[in-house]
Formats: sequence, C-alpha cells, structure tokens
Amino acid sequence: EKPAASRPASPNGLSPGTSGMEGIYQFVNVVFDRLEVFWEGERVRRATANLLILVFLGTLIVIEAKRQGVLPEAVGHLVPTSHFGAVSMAFTFFLILEIIGLVFALARSVANAVGKQFEIFSLILLREAFEEFSNFGEPIQWEAVRQPVYHMMADALGALLIFVVIAFYYRVQEHRRITTDREDEASFVAAKKLIALVLLLTFAGIGIHDLTLLLSGGTPY
Repeated sequence: EKPAASRPASPNGLSPGTSGMEGIYQFVNVVFDRLEVFWEGERVRRATANLLILVFLGTLIVIEAKRQGVLPEAVGHLVPTSHFGAVSMAFTFFLILEIIGLVFALARSVANAVGKQFEIFSLILLREAFEEFSNFGEPIQWEAVRQPVYHMMADALGALLIFVVIAFYYRVQEHRRITTDREDEASFVAAKKLIALVLLLTFAGIGIHDLTLLLSGGTPY
C-alpha cells in the first residue's frame, strides 16, 4: 500500500486549499509582504529622508513666523518659541519612522525586534535631551540652563550606553530555527505578520487620535 501523498506547500509555506485560520494567514502574508516591499523600497527611503529634512526646515520657518508675530493665534499656541523646537520635532518624526520599522522587524525576527526596541529607547532618550533645548530662551544664558543641561547630559549618556549594549547584543546573537517543520514555521511567521499588522493599525489609530487632540487644544500623548 502506497503512503498518502502530502499536499504541496504554497510559496509562503502554507498548504493550498485551506480554510479558516490558514486562509487568514495566506491573506495576511499577501498584505504584509506588499506593505513591507513598499516601505523598504528605495523610493520610500529617499522620500522619508527628504521629508525628515522638510519637517526640520518647515518647523524652523513656522517658529520664526511665530516669533515675528505673523502666525494666527488659533495655531500660534501650538508652536514653540525656541528654534531648538525644530530639533525635537525632527526627532519625533524620526521616532515615528523607527516605530514603523519595528513593526516590520517583528515579523522577520523576534530577536532583532528586541534590539530594535532598545534602539528606539535610546532615541527616546536623545529626543528627551533635545526637548530640553526647546525650553531654552534665546539668547541662552548659562545660569538659566545649567540644571537642564545636566539632565540632557544624563539622557545622552544613557542613550550612548544603550547603543553600546545593542552592539554587544547583536554580536552575540544567534538565530535558531524554532521548528523543523516547514508548515509550522510558516504558520508562526504568518501569525507574527498578523500581530504586526494589528500593531500597525493600532499605531495609526493612536497617531490620528493624538493629532486630533493636539489640533483641538487637548493634551496629546
């Protein structure tokens, strides 16, 4: 008696003709892979780099417009008076990009995603350091900024130490297969992609809600 032939696997590792959860996984694979190809593409990378520069320069222009008194009061209260606020805004935008990158890294490797989280944490510390700049008056007087500068140095030192730990973490990191079964592995990867998509939608929702709060005069996250 001949053994029963196994079903051929689809390109993503899942068996074709399945229904239920495996059907959802196949749909998730298609959606996630297209989003990842788009986000990791060279055109998007150049566009985000150019947008980062525009955010910095645009914030500088808006701040200067407020200092000159040409901004309407309806939006003027949302804009800082210090030019250093442009640095904080650029870092905030860069953090948003890094968080999106973290979502895609989660599906590729959980271990790499952990390293990515530490990278984001170090960037948050750097952002906190530069946010202190936005509270400085112009021209800067040392006696008025001495204490905040100490806080900035502590945040910057913490960010530097985290970067050192991350470098060591990546050097000693070893990737191991969680299973020898191809279909089980494909299901696990598809489940990670599903979680990543949920996180991406949640992050987008929080961002929209935060922007709505900011424009309505509320306190954003």
